[in-house]
Amino acid sequence: MPAFRMPGFPAAAAALAAALVFAPGPGHAASTQWEDLGGGKARLVATLDPATNQVSGVVEFQLDKGWKTYWREPGASGIPPQFDFSGSRHFAAGEIGFPVPEHVVLKDSEFVGYHDRVMFTFEGMVTDFASDGTIRLNLLAGVCEEICIPATAAFELPTSDLMVSDPLAEQAVAEAALTLPGTPNDTFRVDSATVSGDGIEVSATLPDTDGKADLFVEGPASWRLLPAELVSREDGSARFRLDLSHMPDDAEPRRTELRFTLVSNGAGVEQRLAPE
Repeated sequence: MPAFRMPGFPAAAAALAAALVFAPGPGHAASTQWEDLGGGKARLVATLDPATNQVSGVVEFQLDKGWKTYWREPGASGIPPQFDFSGSRHFAAGEIGFPVPEHVVLKDSEFVGYHDRVMFTFEGMVTDFASDGTIRLNLLAGVCEEICIPATAAFELPTSDLMVSDPLAEQAVAEAALTLPGTPNDTFRVDSATVSGDGIEVSATLPDTDGKADLFVEGPASWRLLPAELVSREDGSARFRLDLSHMPDDAEPRRTELRFTLVSNGAGVEQRLAPE
């Protein structure tokens, strides 16, 4: 399988992350042991703000060479990661954050996902520091080389463990935040999305005039959308076309708010927009 490059951190951003990690602060942190995934390993990392009981965490994958896992919209096939915190005690979990993904086209397939190290973020709140308080996660993820393995793992982190300092765990959480898509701005955004025939025409503003650009679009789960095709890119702008020819008969893209993840040279922004 050809190797592909994950988005890297700009030097300034990496320096900022290091400053945040090693500056004195009130945060506490802990991590679980690594669990085997068949083609890599995973662990759970969490930090606690004792002033607010707010938890910021990471589910970190270290995949073996040649192995991959998927984004939340993997494309035509694949198993998106599933994170189940329902077994936790005295902990309420929030939304999972997915890092900026990459579109990879191979000889016989294509997918949207990750390789090497990938960190999925989560937020939550400790509701009571009872003695049995636990962050519990049941994980299901597709981990693939030539074939895919539906890998499972279970993690438990007592909330009492979060009352001590773990600088390496804090560093992992800070690094993970830098891999998430940002919010759109004047130089990096989707400008418009218009339904045209059996597709959606998308115009975007990009911070760079060349290099790799991708657009990933999410709708209802049954749509199984592939990455949009890059039609043109020049002078800080790009045009994409999203194929809708294989949509369900009852799909109504003009009435549906879609989630767009726009990626340029490894960085990304995420926004929601209903096509015209």
